[in-house]
Amino acid sequence: MFTSETKNNDLPLAALDGDIIAIKVLVAAGANLETLDQYGNTALMNAVLEGYQEIVEILLKAGANINVQDDEGLTPLMNAVREDQLEIIESLLNSSSNVNIHAKNGTTALICAATMGNTEIVEMLIKAGANVNARSKSGATALRYATGGMFTEIIELLKQAGATK
Repeated sequence: MFTSETKNNDLPLAALDGDIIAIKVLVAAGANLETLDQYGNTALMNAVLEGYQEIVEILLKAGANINVQDDEGLTPLMNAVREDQLEIIESLLNSSSNVNIHAKNGTTALICAATMGNTEIVEMLIKAGANVNARSKSGATALRYATGGMFTEIIELLKQAGATK
């Protein structure tokens, strides 16, 4: 049905399109879960970016690299945070996503969440072990971004978790 090249190239596209049936067929046929599309994204990254929870679950169960980084160093978790995908964040955290990976600009998932002012996500990341004192390349921490955005609940959460600057 599929050639090796076809099934590998089709997997990221099927994830982008939200085609659950194609995802199941391609995974069962042994498609390479880490194949990149023309934008440098894996099927898991595409599913996260588009908010396809069921496809994320299928790919995680099949063994997709949960900590894969794109050209900017963003992980599926960071993208889920940026897209405000609470259920997907929960799935990624439950599947042992590394919460402390730094993107090329030094940001972490927690810094992203604090910058956006999303208290619920900040709380989830802290509970998952996020380093509250991690710094971006500019030297800023999640606390600094939360302070700049005047996100008082997040400021308090970070301080209670041991954030110092």
